[in-house]
Amino acid sequence: MAFTSFAAGANNPNQFAQSALPGSLDLQSNPNPEVVTCRLNPSSTYTTGIPGAVPLKLVDLGGSDTDGVPIVDVADALTDQTFGVSVLSTKVGLTLPGDTVQVAANGAIVRMVSTAAINRGLQVITNATVGGKVQTIVGKTGKVLGLTLDKATAADQVIRIKILCDGTTLRSVSS
Repeated sequence: MAFTSFAAGANNPNQFAQSALPGSLDLQSNPNPEVVTCRLNPSSTYTTGIPGAVPLKLVDLGGSDTDGVPIVDVADALTDQTFGVSVLSTKVGLTLPGDTVQVAANGAIVRMVSTAAINRGLQVITNATVGGKVQTIVGKTGKVLGLTLDKATAADQVIRIKILCDGTTLRSVSS
């Protein structure tokens, strides 16, 4: 899987006039059981780090990987079984290989970036070749990432997505 940039946006999480940032949680209950602490694969090829709103998959590191926090790496939702998406870290910025990462899993609501205009209530997938942005499933085959709660009127708008992947159930779709 090759892509050059994630949809991190140009916003600084330390600014006063805060706008919606990709990877930020919304409408969450407290405590939110759908956010899981994981560790980014120490052998990940994403050595420059990952921001929020990046699709992640569970990985197995072999014999020494028997307990502790789950290990995740960047997923291509067109081919990989997605566990969830990375949550924006205002403390760290980018998550580097071996670092802990909060993962918004099944049921969490996360802000993500659209690839085009998308209506409210549609199932979406992500595609790493377009920077982890969400797109409708029309004319595509992939694993459903979630459901749009907001309407995007154009590309590169931040909208809320209810995550519908649970890391165990494949939901391949095509239309």
